[in-house]
Amino acid sequence: MQLSSLTKKYIVAATGFCLFLFLIGHMVGNLLIYRGQDAINTYGEKLKDTGPLLWAARLGLLALLAVHLYFTIVLTTENNAARRNRYVGGFRPKESTFASRWMIWTGVIVLAFLIYHLAHFTLYWVNSDYGILHEDLKDGHTRHDVFAMVTHAFSNPIVVLIYLGGMAVIFTHLAHGVSSMLQTVGFSNLRWSRIRKRATPIIVGLLVAGFLSVPLGVLFGLIKRDPKGPGNSQYTTAVERNAARR
Repeated sequence: MQLSSLTKKYIVAATGFCLFLFLIGHMVGNLLIYRGQDAINTYGEKLKDTGPLLWAARLGLLALLAVHLYFTIVLTTENNAARRNRYVGGFRPKESTFASRWMIWTGVIVLAFLIYHLAHFTLYWVNSDYGILHEDLKDGHTRHDVFAMVTHAFSNPIVVLIYLGGMAVIFTHLAHGVSSMLQTVGFSNLRWSRIRKRATPIIVGLLVAGFLSVPLGVLFGLIKRDPKGPGNSQYTTAVERNAARR
């Protein structure tokens, strides 16, 4: 079945909205690290306790991302083809912005960054020791030490730079994407266009700032790597403890 351009735009808007809501929730969860080791580790434990539902949600989000990226590429390709046919002598963008012209490529970079992020903190491919980090609780129960993993990872300036670059691209992509989404669903008259263009960078900027506050907070000591004593980081202590158990 051939979908109309308007239907494709609604699909891009709907999937983009769902992904944006997820990012807000993910950012709020990340900020729990400012409440300390227990808060962020409890949050991580509750997520893992959902079992198969967690992976179902992850796969669902990846499917949304794939659909979103596919229809974005289709629409951009169709729009570019229509402009070339409309203008003799080649397309010369006049009103389009850098973000709008590079939506496909910023989307691809965002996807690559997401793959790296999953490899880093979910699949533990970047550092296999992250998978064995556990916190020992007083009742003999153990749980994954998210606090130690995150504080160790972001104590490396190179890793922080990777996240800074990734979030800069995400800001560029979302600043245009969220504005386009709102325009698609009807916020397109003169008054709403002005509000949309002014408010979108602020909203997206706050989201990105929330995400970046964690790596920067660790790097600059606002989130302490070693709250339990001098000498050894949480990461080193946890790795040595788990290695002794093997």
